[in-house]
Amino acid sequence: LVFISIATTVPELVIAIKSAIGHRMNLTFGDILGAVTINSSFVLGIAAILNPIVFETKPFLIAAMFMITSVYIGTTYIRKKVITWHEGIGLLLIYITFLISQILA
Repeated sequence: LVFISIATTVPELVIAIKSAIGHRMNLTFGDILGAVTINSSFVLGIAAILNPIVFETKPFLIAAMFMITSVYIGTTYIRKKVITWHEGIGLLLIYITFLISQILA
């Protein structure tokens, strides 16, 4: 699943890189929030309408903790209105930690 999520994130990565080069960072943040919103509500909602989604919660607990942490960090950045390169490195380290936790789980 980690590899599928990386593959589905490629469009957001391309938009982020292009908007960073073009100094249009609002586009990057908006694209990420939009992608999360559509995936967590619309796509999941349509799938549940077609067939109820039943799953075990235990495999998703670590991912849920990382998601809650990401929402908190994202909210902090919205209030600050800036993400520095130091914080960018921190975000990458959080993602690497998440990947390692998913691979080892």
